[in-house]
Amino acid sequence: MANVITPVVIGVDVGGTNTDAVLIAGNKQQATVLSTTKQSTSSDVTTGVHKAIYTVLKQTHENGQKVSVVQVNIGTTHFVNAAVQGKDLVKVAVIRLCGTVSQDLPPFSDFPEFLKRTINGSVHLVKGGFRYDGRPIDEIDENEIRQVIATLKVKGLKYLVISGVFSPVRQNQERRVKELIDLEYPEASVTLSCEIGQIGLLERENAAILNECLKPLCQKTIDGFKKALSELGLDCPLFLTQNDGTIISAEDALEHPIYTFASGPTNSMRGAAYLSQIKDALVVDIGGTTTDVGMLKNGFPREASTQVKVGGLKTNFRMPNVLSIGLGGGSYVISHLKDGSRFVTVGPLSAGYNLINEARVFTKSAEVLTSSDVAVAGGLAILGDVSAVADLDKEIVRLALDKIHEMVENTIDKMKFDEEDLPVILVGGGSILIDPNRKLKGTSEVILPKHFGIANALGAALCQVSNPAKESVRTLFFAEATEAIYQACNKAIEKTVLLGASRSSTVIYEKDYSTLAYIHGQVIQVKIKAIGDMENWNKPGLHLTAWSSDNLEAVPEPKIADARSKQTTTASGNTLTEDDKVFENALHPTDPYIDPGTGEWILNAWDIECIVLGAGIFGCGGGGSPYLGRLRCLSALKRGKKLRVITPERLIKNTNAERDRVVCVAFMGAPLIMIEQLMSSDYHPPKKGVNKKEKKVNIVALISAEIGGCNAVEPLLVSAAMGIPTVDADGMGRAFPELQMFCPFYNGAEPYPAVLAHDKDRRAVMLKTPSAKQLEHHFRDTVVDMGCSGGLVLAPMKTSDVMKKTVLHSVSRAWRMGNAVLRARLEKMSPINAILKEESAHHLITGKVRDVQRETTAGFNKGRLTIEGSDNFCGNYVKIEFQNENLVVLPLDKDGESVCGEALACVPDLIMLIDADTAEPITTEEMKYGLRVSLVVLASHAMLRTKEALRFVGPQAFRYPESVANFKPFADAKITKPIPPIA
Repeated sequence: MANVITPVVIGVDVGGTNTDAVLIAGNKQQATVLSTTKQSTSSDVTTGVHKAIYTVLKQTHENGQKVSVVQVNIGTTHFVNAAVQGKDLVKVAVIRLCGTVSQDLPPFSDFPEFLKRTINGSVHLVKGGFRYDGRPIDEIDENEIRQVIATLKVKGLKYLVISGVFSPVRQNQERRVKELIDLEYPEASVTLSCEIGQIGLLERENAAILNECLKPLCQKTIDGFKKALSELGLDCPLFLTQNDGTIISAEDALEHPIYTFASGPTNSMRGAAYLSQIKDALVVDIGGTTTDVGMLKNGFPREASTQVKVGGLKTNFRMPNVLSIGLGGGSYVISHLKDGSRFVTVGPLSAGYNLINEARVFTKSAEVLTSSDVAVAGGLAILGDVSAVADLDKEIVRLALDKIHEMVENTIDKMKFDEEDLPVILVGGGSILIDPNRKLKGTSEVILPKHFGIANALGAALCQVSNPAKESVRTLFFAEATEAIYQACNKAIEKTVLLGASRSSTVIYEKDYSTLAYIHGQVIQVKIKAIGDMENWNKPGLHLTAWSSDNLEAVPEPKIADARSKQTTTASGNTLTEDDKVFENALHPTDPYIDPGTGEWILNAWDIECIVLGAGIFGCGGGGSPYLGRLRCLSALKRGKKLRVITPERLIKNTNAERDRVVCVAFMGAPLIMIEQLMSSDYHPPKKGVNKKEKKVNIVALISAEIGGCNAVEPLLVSAAMGIPTVDADGMGRAFPELQMFCPFYNGAEPYPAVLAHDKDRRAVMLKTPSAKQLEHHFRDTVVDMGCSGGLVLAPMKTSDVMKKTVLHSVSRAWRMGNAVLRARLEKMSPINAILKEESAHHLITGKVRDVQRETTAGFNKGRLTIEGSDNFCGNYVKIEFQNENLVVLPLDKDGESVCGEALACVPDLIMLIDADTAEPITTEEMKYGLRVSLVVLASHAMLRTKEALRFVGPQAFRYPESVANFKPFADAKITKPIPPIA
């Protein structure tokens, strides 16, 4: 047996502090750990990897075992750290295939300024792009592309991104442009957005840009890894671990470095699954500074279903669904005394890599107290000098351990997606902070497996490959949808086999499809993932050469930087702060500026932030996110545009009652389309409709159709382009889903003439209609044919009608709401209390979303969700039903199942579901199990509460019988004081 050579795989995980390595023999089902090590991560990354691999090989060799390394798998956070810090990145040029859409928000629009300056090489908006159903916006102009290529050559820009509108639906335009680049500029490197992300143009484009700017660093890093293997006498394939827990060849990683961004947490999760032999569980990975909590689904990390932020930048490529908190083995424990009561805080600041020089158990110093000290004092671990913490105050130890336990429980609660108790697997060196014999709330058991400290390296050593894919398919019948899914599964299996998986082991790991909301007809998004084991590296006939350390050069010592910084970011590159919250808004509050000559309110950046947040809250779960409008408004301000708001009272005094008119502009269609097609000023549909609508009247101002959601900011941009103000009023006082719910219509205004305009200069004009409902039906069908996105212009109103038939001062109301919440955040006060103080509002419940059910019917997102009360609301349950917007709140009995009374709230009052801590609005599409939310109801404007209004916007308009939901005002809305003057 002494001459038997064992084939082995080495797994390495490179963290910010330590580089862990493990050497395993056997196969996926019966792997045996032969040796492990933990080394310091070197500043050049490569040297630490070299030493770690050498150490595990030497240990095995000294144990008398002959091994042949057939594969090395490495996971590293090197690339995400570079992206966050803006180091070692190259300039990137972006070619966007968009035609007449998206030009208001070019690439890099929502990049942090320092990163934009570092990466932005040039931007080229050219003909091309598709509609959601695959119809082209424009065919690509190959001569135009060749001109762009020539320009890039002159500028010396060779790292390129090609990003096409709706390229996840049809990829052929992006691929054709790449073919042209390969012919005309063969030395250029190209990333196609369709290979990186999903629907959501800016987010997908951002991910593609990050991918491309990292390629030279990826090349340098992989070259270093290969050199290290060569120096160690290893001639075997090198793989990197991916965000989904599988591996990718070094060659493929050079093309898609972004796929390896979050391999640290996923390595730990895969290792936890293997060590515990449990496929469905929660994994708690506690390091020196942070704790990552993720969910295992069938043995693999569950992926995030929505956009993911990397260093504050929104992206939508595949990333694990991981929550990170500032808790680790080096976390500082601080005791506080308030009102005679003692409490402790743990983290987020940490000793990190310097633990051995700061913890009492290692230094006997009393300057700081760390969580490791507390764990030793509490009998959970034996580290260093136990006597150094023998005299610690037992009350502080108890409070600290309870706090740590509570922090992990709360993070687990946020991660769960249903009520079922799942086992928790503890991994990572900081797992000593948790008592495995103490139950964690919401879990069935706590497991601390053997080798828990190197689960990350073991996860890296596992050898499976995958081929995840998403595509959108337009179908008419169920059979077509079934066939589309079947074909997608077959393609996924074939591609996985091509990546190196054995066909016999390749299975469809994930199969899902969903109907895209807000779109009439049957448009399904198919999501398929195939996974397979790599061809068995232990198969008969494999040529094996025993590794030996003979004739190897001395192993270099890792190059540790002289002045190392403590970890300040999570696994996904987001910043750790005192309260583990990072708010995008870093502006300082400013007072509104009123033009002394005109009395108009001239908006600044703070005003935009306030209005956008208030509009999001007033959306009541629908209306579409105003985030894109925010970006466009801020961009308009930078370009010197004036965004002006005037009160109706002041407007009417300075206008001609017979000739002057106010026009309502809005977007009509699906928010999903808006986040992909974005908008364009030069081809602005509402502006087109306004300019050619009426020849005999003078348009003096614009007005918002609804102050809730994305349409709240649209008139601000169109009016700025036209050089006129926006009126401080709107047509709904919130967001509603249909046109007949527009206040002027049910108060006597004619719903015609009206125009629906397309970015290609196509128009649908309604010259006369018997009712606003007919207008809704006709335009809803028409906008689908326009690609589910159109600019809406409603019948011009006399200025006197604005005073009598609209909701006055609603822009000011949105500003005041947003201002109250943002100031509360900055002052570390309760945003919920700020809302209750600002408005006539009722805080119904705070708790966890326990169940969400939704369906898409006639283009609307309909469904219901249940909230289980927490804190002061323990034992209370409510059900909320919605149709795009939240419609009714129903009380549930103590079992949380049966309705036990009339509605607690209903339309037209504003039913707002907001983040319990930040008051950030959450749309109905974003609702999911486990979110911690507050339910606040705002009193609606008096205009929405008249008998006539309730026919259109009350609960009976949404087909609720009076026995279930009968509108009863709980309070009168406060009178909003307008920001601009009325006189």
